[in-house]
Amino acid sequence: MSPLERSIEIRLRRTLKRRGFKLRKSSRKDPLALDYGHYWIEKPDGEIVAGGENGFTLEEAAAWVDNMGN
Repeated sequence: MSPLERSIEIRLRRTLKRRGFKLRKSSRKDPLALDYGHYWIEKPDGEIVAGGENGFTLEEAAAWVDNMGN
């Protein structure tokens, strides 16, 4: 993960925490897995709010968070 990607991930985690959500990253270690490196947005109780079955890429998650206020 590049420093830019890491900073985006940190920004997303902080923004979501302020809004009562959390960012969860796939724990898959196999790069061929469908959800490898993908993210989900969850409520604190673990209910998935966005990301669907295979999750978002980091860019898709950032776009979803940026559009939350609209």
